[in-house]
Amino acid sequence: MIKRLSIRDTNTQFDNRSLVLFAVLTLGITGATWAQSTAVPVNNDSVLVALFSQADNDADKALNAEEAKAIPALAERFSEVDGDGDGRVSEAEFMASMAPAKK
Repeated sequence: MIKRLSIRDTNTQFDNRSLVLFAVLTLGITGATWAQSTAVPVNNDSVLVALFSQADNDADKALNAEEAKAIPALAERFSEVDGDGDGRVSEAEFMASMAPAKK
């Protein structure tokens, strides 16, 4: 005996298949996006400049010892980074100190 599918049964099957297809596509797109997001290089210079600018409260393009406390890695080595010994770290001195070590 052949069972006839009603319109309701057909719609339910269609809905179920559509839901599975939507879920698979969503997971595929999410996976592809996740994989690409780790491949995008970050411009460290722009991040460092923004960090420096945020710490430079008086906008004089140099950090004194008090302003340097906003950047713990700089505060720990302030006198070492202050190459000219003027009690201030210029943006150039800061950038040079934060550059990755060459191997």
